[in-house]
Amino acid sequence: MRSRVIQVTARSLFTLLILLLSGCGRKERAAMYKVDVDLLKVQEVSLSDVFNKIEVIPLEAKDSAFLNVSCLSSYLVAENLLLVQDRANNAVVIFSLDGKWRGTLSKYGRGPEEYVMLTDMDYNTELHSIDILEATGKVLSYALTDGFPLIRKLDFSHRVNGLTYFKSIPSGYYLFSGYSRTPLHYLESNSCDVVDIEGVPKAEQNRRAGYKTTGSPFYVFDDSVFYIDGATGQVFRLEGQESTPYLAWNLGRFSFKPKKVDASETGTSIERMKVASNAMAGPFSTVSETSQSVFTNVLFMGRGVNILYDKTTNEVKIFARTREGVMFSPGYVYEDALYFLVPPEIASQVIPYDMIPPIREESNYILIKYIP
Repeated sequence: MRSRVIQVTARSLFTLLILLLSGCGRKERAAMYKVDVDLLKVQEVSLSDVFNKIEVIPLEAKDSAFLNVSCLSSYLVAENLLLVQDRANNAVVIFSLDGKWRGTLSKYGRGPEEYVMLTDMDYNTELHSIDILEATGKVLSYALTDGFPLIRKLDFSHRVNGLTYFKSIPSGYYLFSGYSRTPLHYLESNSCDVVDIEGVPKAEQNRRAGYKTTGSPFYVFDDSVFYIDGATGQVFRLEGQESTPYLAWNLGRFSFKPKKVDASETGTSIERMKVASNAMAGPFSTVSETSQSVFTNVLFMGRGVNILYDKTTNEVKIFARTREGVMFSPGYVYEDALYFLVPPEIASQVIPYDMIPPIREESNYILIKYIP
């Protein structure tokens, strides 16, 4: 009888060990960076504390290149070019990084090589093309050459729609939809298969956070694509169909609590969030990353607050306006520099006084380059 008891106990211990190992396999992985942030400790930060150099580049103001506040949707830098999405005209306006106009991609229409609506745009490093996303589920790729000829068209409208943002990768695209339960999807180019990406917060959390007030939920750093949860600012690294926690902000008692925002209330999402931001922080407008730092901006106490995290020292800086009296907003990162595009109407709010270029009625947007 004694030997049987020992045998059963050993078997039970072995079973328990298997269960524990299985549980460890299912355990949610911790983020690579966990950043503690006290939003009440606002500091006085000068631009020179963060960047070694700042360049201010006025964009050429030709009629075909002119942008206005109602037109601008998003922008990116690739191949030493600035690509600006002109939503009002369903076009992409292209500048060199010295501000000269280089051309405008405008294929709006219902022809076989045209797009019905330009929802988002991206640069495709494999095809060397400007890729256009249609919300109904199509991606059209136009060569970045004279005339912008169509070189590929993917139609996956039978699989997913209601898309608002996307990001190109060598094998396909990451897709974001704020209208499906799982907001993040992966599109494989060759088969046009679409699969959900698990492990990221559900769309309901972002809807409550007023996600429509934020920018693209994707950014690229060190040849990897990252996804930003607009409600919490948490960042996930994307690899194929997998997502891995990468960075999490610990805001203490000001951490975002989705259920405390009543999405059924009247008024715009940003108005609701301005009220809610007195008790908690959110949404996060964007995240930008360089080799040394991570930048983000979050709505808190009814205003935008910048968080700067130094990855090498773990130092955190929190500021609204800089010592120069200007606002700073994280922009698009290219070759470890940050680019921020602003209309001339607010130049005095974001550019130090002694760097503001001459502003005239016909002045175009201004590109600011921050060099760490």
